[in-house]
Amino acid sequence: MLCLMHRALVLLVPAYLLLLLSRMATYYPFVDEAWYVLPGWNLAVNGSFGTPVLDPSGPPAIEHSLSLKGLREHTYWLMPVFPLAEAAWIFMVGFSILKVRLLAMLAGLVLLAAWYAIVHRLSGGNRRLACLAVALIAVDESFIQGATLARPDMLAAAFGYSGIAAYVLLRARSLRLAVFLSNAFVAVAGLTHPNAAMVCLPVLIAAVLVLDRKAISAPLLAFAALPYLVAGAAFGCYVA
Repeated sequence: MLCLMHRALVLLVPAYLLLLLSRMATYYPFVDEAWYVLPGWNLAVNGSFGTPVLDPSGPPAIEHSLSLKGLREHTYWLMPVFPLAEAAWIFMVGFSILKVRLLAMLAGLVLLAAWYAIVHRLSGGNRRLACLAVALIAVDESFIQGATLARPDMLAAAFGYSGIAAYVLLRARSLRLAVFLSNAFVAVAGLTHPNAAMVCLPVLIAAVLVLDRKAISAPLLAFAALPYLVAGAAFGCYVA
């Protein structure tokens, strides 16, 4: 049965990647992609981290009163990890609508791998259940859209759930290391898109309470808090 399952995965994974590539190549450009990607493009091409596609002379919408002065020089309106990742990606592979969308597809594969690891470990090594969970996630319309658009959603989710996977995989070897790395991933997820931290941090806390409640101590809480202190300091330096 396992051999048959592995053969099916060998056939299905390339077919799934072709499906995503086909959608990426044919889906119309979305306005959010320009807003999110072009600060990274600007950094990779011109060395400036400003947002070149929004007008700094007025508010982003008629119902808003905030000022966008300095927007062409500095980008503060979104969290920094995604445009920095896109800048590195564009520097390596070049710029086109398909190329910048590839980063979301790769992040989607990381997300699926993380969920396979989570379900496999929590189910006591049940590979069929882990494969079923990954298959259900992979065919979800929201996942497919997130994995084919150049937005930060998929990268943020990949970081967040990789943190939960790190916790369940490493807790038996070293609980402190598991807590530190898992929270580090969630902290980076929050610096990619704040919604990822708001979703993944409660899931991580619930996992710790269920699996290791008796082991919670002041030193363990310090290991959990350290990544957020570092992330907060780094974000403060970025804003300053």
